[in-house]
Amino acid sequence: MQNKKKGLFITFEGIEKSGKTTQSRLLYDKLIALGKDAIYLKDPGITELGEHIRKALLFGKNISVEAEVFLFAACRAQLVNEYIFPALKEDKIVICDRFSDSTFAYQGYGRSVNLSFLKKIDEFATKGIKPDLTFLFDFSFLEASERFSEDKDRMENENINFHNRVRAGYLYLASMEPNRFFLLHPKFDKDKLHKIVLQKVLERNI
Repeated sequence: MQNKKKGLFITFEGIEKSGKTTQSRLLYDKLIALGKDAIYLKDPGITELGEHIRKALLFGKNISVEAEVFLFAACRAQLVNEYIFPALKEDKIVICDRFSDSTFAYQGYGRSVNLSFLKKIDEFATKGIKPDLTFLFDFSFLEASERFSEDKDRMENENINFHNRVRAGYLYLASMEPNRFFLLHPKFDKDKLHKIVLQKVLERNI
């Protein structure tokens, strides 16, 4: 990593409609209520550049795999430079809905892009910053698809085989870094999930 990082970097991962956004928001709101210095982010998004690219990534037509990889990397690089790195330097708690693991799961395992290639791009885009704690919401596609709306985005429109590969990719990533990943099943009650997440974060003595 190029720069020394402080603070606490927490990410939420999982396939579409797994509940990660709801839980990441609940955690942020609770930490703020407890008087903690935290910020909430989403990847892609938040920055002006990221919001423009996010719309294309979610609803654009005929986006190639190669373009998709670089668009996600561009969003992440801007997010790191504008928000994540400065916040961690100020010893803040950073909560992010998706980060690098999404690229490895979706583009690496889902779209079969070379993982070594993705790691090089991601390390450049993120300055080598990695989450301290990642909550992975492990949901099958059939379970998640019950929550889809009629206005599905590009990823939600992918077939079941794609989503199964993404899920398998996430589980493999978690198995390789068990000290960073914490697995949760979204079928648990929302309040119960929130309590589990909050307890895990507070164990960090923040």
